[in-house]
Amino acid sequence: MKKISSISRSALDLVLITLVSVASVGAGQAADKIRYEDIPQHIARFGTVLSHRGFTVVTIDGKKYESRRLRVEADHVELFHGAGPGEKVPSDQIARMEIRQAGRYFHHIEESALGPLIVGAAASESWGPAGFILGTALASPFWSYTAVTAPFFFAADAIAFFLPPKVFEIVH
Repeated sequence: MKKISSISRSALDLVLITLVSVASVGAGQAADKIRYEDIPQHIARFGTVLSHRGFTVVTIDGKKYESRRLRVEADHVELFHGAGPGEKVPSDQIARMEIRQAGRYFHHIEESALGPLIVGAAASESWGPAGFILGTALASPFWSYTAVTAPFFFAADAIAFFLPPKVFEIVH
């Protein structure tokens, strides 16, 4: 059996210490207390759709709404589930908003992996099944981008998983 070198052991120790440190940061953070009208200064301008994050909106009566896409409006927030219309929560009912970074980069892998298939589908409209095969084959070198970048996006998502959510207490 091969021995682990001292450099590899030191690097592994450094990674583990960093992950434990990042994971423990959230315990000491308190929520930012803001008014709903101050959201454009802290989160996003009104009318903006935020996506690829984890959003949790808690109402005054304790009901939780969770989504991966959120639209912030002047009088409400809208949480989307899929492609359909979302749930609207009036601004005067919101007590707390949490924003998590976990899963923020995974969509890059999905989009780059689908690229050659989309090219093939476009070619199939003109030339049929042979066009799909030809279009996908010609665009397949773009999968090398996916193969090269995927480990970095997975690593970024793994680190983001351990980051504490940003919490905003809404003061009425």
